[in-house]
Amino acid sequence: MARMKRIAVYAGSFDPLTNGHLWMIKQGARMFDELIVAIGDNPDKHYTFSHEERMTMLRVALSDMPDVRIAEFHNRFLVDFANEHGATFMLRGIRSTQDYEYE
Repeated sequence: MARMKRIAVYAGSFDPLTNGHLWMIKQGARMFDELIVAIGDNPDKHYTFSHEERMTMLRVALSDMPDVRIAEFHNRFLVDFANEHGATFMLRGIRSTQDYEYE
C-alpha cells in the first residue's frame, strides 16, 4: 500500500522574511513531502513591505527548493486553506511563551 503524501503548511506574513523563517522552511522541507509556504495578509496590520514585495522575497529565497510551494491566502481561516490544498500538517514556530499561549 502506498504511503499518503505528507503535505504541510507554514503560514505567516513574512514582513520581512527572516533567517528564522528560512530555517523553519528548510526544516519543514526535510520533514514533509511538500511544504506550502502560505503568505497571508491581516487587514488590521500595517506592513513594511507590500504583498507583492513579500511574495518576490519568498520566490527568490526559495527558488532552489523544489518541494516548497508558495501560495497566498486572504480573509479566510488557515485550516480551510490547508484542507483545500490537501495539507494534513501545520508547521509553526514558537518564539515565546506568549506565542504558545496564543496558539
